[in-house]
Amino acid sequence: MGLGSWFLMINASPWNLTRIVGSERENQMNTWIWPDVFLPGTRQRVYIESRAGDNGRFDGAEVNYRLGRGSRSNIQVAYHDHKDADPTITIDWQSLSTLNNPVGSVTQLQWHKDNNSPFFISSRRTSTDQQRDLVTSNNPPSDWMHSIYNQTSCLTLREIVIPGSHDAGMSEINGARLGTAVNTVTQKLNVGDQLKYGSRYFDIRPVISGGAWKTGHYSFVETFNLAWVGGNGQDIRSIIDQINAFTAKNKELVILNINSGLDTDHFRGERDSGFSQAKWEELLGGLINPTSGIKNRVTNIGNPRDVTTFRLDQLIKDRAAVIMIVDSDTRDQKPVDISRFANQGIFTAKQFPIYNKYANDNSQKDMISDQLKKLQTQRINNTSEMFVLSWTLTQKDIVSESIVENGEAANRALPELLWPALSTKTYPNILYIDAYPSNRDVAALAMAINLWFTRTCPPEVVRT
Repeated sequence: MGLGSWFLMINASPWNLTRIVGSERENQMNTWIWPDVFLPGTRQRVYIESRAGDNGRFDGAEVNYRLGRGSRSNIQVAYHDHKDADPTITIDWQSLSTLNNPVGSVTQLQWHKDNNSPFFISSRRTSTDQQRDLVTSNNPPSDWMHSIYNQTSCLTLREIVIPGSHDAGMSEINGARLGTAVNTVTQKLNVGDQLKYGSRYFDIRPVISGGAWKTGHYSFVETFNLAWVGGNGQDIRSIIDQINAFTAKNKELVILNINSGLDTDHFRGERDSGFSQAKWEELLGGLINPTSGIKNRVTNIGNPRDVTTFRLDQLIKDRAAVIMIVDSDTRDQKPVDISRFANQGIFTAKQFPIYNKYANDNSQKDMISDQLKKLQTQRINNTSEMFVLSWTLTQKDIVSESIVENGEAANRALPELLWPALSTKTYPNILYIDAYPSNRDVAALAMAINLWFTRTCPPEVVRT
C-alpha cells in the first residue's frame, strides 16, 4: 500500500488538453496512468500513488500535455515524494503562459493525502488562440477580478461568481464566553489575508465587548441556562485598516454583509441582546468616518432599489468598490434604519436581495446534497436572485468537532462536486466557506466559472 492522492483537472477552456505520447516517466510509482485527453468543459480525476517506502524520497514521475492543436508540449505535470515532507505536484509551464504564470515558471498544487489537488485551465468558450487569448489557471493575481475585467465588465452582480467568507472575523479568540477555538473560530486567516487570497464577500458580525467594537461568533443556548455562548474575534478597527490597505492597491469589489450585532457588555441571559438603533448608528458612523472609516465605498449610485443589478463596469472600471449591507434588526426587533447614511455606500438587505439558506447539517454528504438542490431550484437562470452556496457544516459536537477542520475537508470537495452541477443558466454567486485557505484555488475556481459559464461581453461594452 502506497501513498495516494487525486489530481483533479478542470478544463474550463474550449481546447482539448492532450497527452504527449511517450512523455510519461516514473520511478517507484504504484499508479501513474494518465488519460489521452481532458475534454473542454469537463472535470476529471486521476489517481496517483507512490510506493512511499524507505526510499520514498526517490519516488517521482512526470507527464506532458499540449493545449489545443500542434505537437509541442505546453505543460508538464510532475510528482515528487520527499523524505521529511509531504509530496509535491507541480506544473511546469513549458511553452504556455497563463495569467500570473509565465513560460518557464513552476506552479505548485495543493497536495492532500487521499484527496484532490485541483488544477484549472480556464478561458472563454469563444476563445480561439491559447497563445493570444486570456487563459487563467492556479495562482491568479491578488486583483483577480480586475484581471478578467475585460471579459466580465458587462455582467451584473447577479451574473458573477466570487468567493465568500463565513464569519469572516473569527480567525482568533479575542475574549470568550465559554467559547473555545474548536467551536468558535471559523477562519484560519484574518480579513486582510482572506482578501489577499481572493475572498470578496465577508460575513461581518459586530459585537461590543469591553466598550470596544469587535467581531463575534455566539449562539444562544437555553440548556442549563447557559444563554449566549461563544467568543470575540478580530476587532473592527483592524478589519477597516486591512480593507483600506487592500483597496488602495487593488481595483476590486468588496462586499460586507454586516449582521447579527450583539451587545456582549449587557448580556442578561435573554435571547434579545442585539444593538439598539443608537448603537447601530454609532457603528455605521465609524465605518464611514472620512478620516478613519472604510475608503472606496460605493457612494455614486444614489439610493437604488436593487444593487445586484449593477454591472461591474459601473463599480470597478477604474477604482475599487466597497459595498456594505446591513442585514439585521435592532434590539426592539425593528429593521435598522440607515436613512441618515444615504449615498454613503451602506444599503439594506432589501436593496441587496440574495438567497442564503445553509444546510444546518454536520454531514458533508448531506450538506452538499442540500446546497446543490437549492442551487437548482433557486437559480433557474443567470439573472435569478443572487445565490449563496453555503458550503459550510454545522457542528453537532461543540467540544471535539472543529469548525475549521470541517471546513477544510468540505473545501477540498468543492471543485470536484460543484462543477458537474453548473450550467450557463445555473451557477452560484457566492462560494461561501469556512477555513478560507492561504492559496488562491477558490479564486481560480471562481474565475473558471466566470469565464466558462457566464455570457460573453460584446466588444462595444468591453473596456481596455
